[in-house]
Amino acid sequence: MIPVAGTVLTDAPVIWPVSTLIYNLGLLYCFALMPRKSASVIVFNVVAGSFFLVESAFFFSYYLQNTGFNDAFFYHLRPDLLHAGVSEHLPLLLFAIACLFGFLLFSSLSIVEGRFVNRQRLSIALASLIFGLFISPPAKALVDYVGNLSADPPGNTAFDEFPELKNPELRVDFTATKRPNIVMIYAESLEQRFFDESIFPGLMPNLKKLRKESVDFTNIAQGVGAGWTVAGMVASQCGYPLAESRGVSENNLSLFDKFLPKSECLGDLLASDGYHLTFIGGADERFAGKADFLKSHGYAEVFGRGELEQVLFDKSYLNPCGVFDDTLFDYAFNKFISLNRNNSPFLLTLLTIDTHHPNGYMSKSCEAYAYENNSMLHSVHCSDQLISSFIEKIRKSEYSDDTIIILLSDHLALRNVATPLLKTSKMPERLTFFINTPQGRKAKNINPGVHYDIAPTILDFIGYRVNGQIGFGSP
Repeated sequence: MIPVAGTVLTDAPVIWPVSTLIYNLGLLYCFALMPRKSASVIVFNVVAGSFFLVESAFFFSYYLQNTGFNDAFFYHLRPDLLHAGVSEHLPLLLFAIACLFGFLLFSSLSIVEGRFVNRQRLSIALASLIFGLFISPPAKALVDYVGNLSADPPGNTAFDEFPELKNPELRVDFTATKRPNIVMIYAESLEQRFFDESIFPGLMPNLKKLRKESVDFTNIAQGVGAGWTVAGMVASQCGYPLAESRGVSENNLSLFDKFLPKSECLGDLLASDGYHLTFIGGADERFAGKADFLKSHGYAEVFGRGELEQVLFDKSYLNPCGVFDDTLFDYAFNKFISLNRNNSPFLLTLLTIDTHHPNGYMSKSCEAYAYENNSMLHSVHCSDQLISSFIEKIRKSEYSDDTIIILLSDHLALRNVATPLLKTSKMPERLTFFINTPQGRKAKNINPGVHYDIAPTILDFIGYRVNGQIGFGSP
């Protein structure tokens, strides 16, 4: 049932159900031939249960990302992250558990009864088992992933191939006249294809207008190892992929209090030059190690779901990921005002969640999208309203002249209920990234780049000369 559901609900390989049927029949037949039935049942349940867990994991990877096993999937299998998203995907989890117990019960009874067993067909059963596993997409994906992890010899890292990254003498020198305040908004999954008017007419009219009034970087691709939120933040601020399999092993994420301790990131450089760094997000700030990363790299204040919930009049006004974005932006604007009164430059970083896959969550203060009844598109349209309104409030404030505003995607859109429509767009898969200035500076930059180039680009834009290398990035 799991492979069938996977091929129906996602773009998983169509051969998956066939391969699973073949190797399970072979496995069941082999164990049915064992003389000691009780031992056969126990060993079969262990082996078949292990196979089933791999199949279920492959299903969830495709359901959430529309791709097989990768760094993003295994990163979120960390023990401290397994609890997240359970309520949102509880029906699927219960379905998988029911399938597991149903399959094991049926198979165990078949082994005990030993019906239709012919010892002369053992070779066929073994061949079916081997062939089914050989063509199995989950088995192949798992082997490929493990193979990539072990491809490099022990101790071989990205620093061996790029010696200029090893203990770089990295510093920044400010060359302009005044350090601006910076508001940086990570818009969850808000990639450029959502701006395609041929597919989504009137979906993001306000941000489309803002892009035209800003310096718009239109050709920024997603970096390797940057395809989920915290990885996109790390790549855009530190210039590194968040993946041990990519060879940055001297900067591994741990479950402890240091996150990429040997990297110098955007936050470190700005903090060392007198900036006060604040982060606000609607989800639990501990999720996926965000707080560890931010506090390890210059952020003096990190606010998440707990702090934002305290300002809610209606304590039930929450979504499965956390606090809705209209609450986030109200909280953020108040913080923006208070930071300005401190008379020191600051970086205020925000992370939205309303456009989180697979369904999105529209804030109740928004108007729904008129052209398509799709929950994700309603949420994207809502983000257009909330983000543009927040930026407009800043531009109408007395502090506008001292502030630049950066909007960027944390990563490309993962599999969601609008994916079939996104796939029809002829636009390339590119991140949204533009910088809005109080002077109304306008430009379209079509130079190719990736996540890793964002931090040095930001520093260069606001007047810093970067001496050294920020990870793999360049302005």
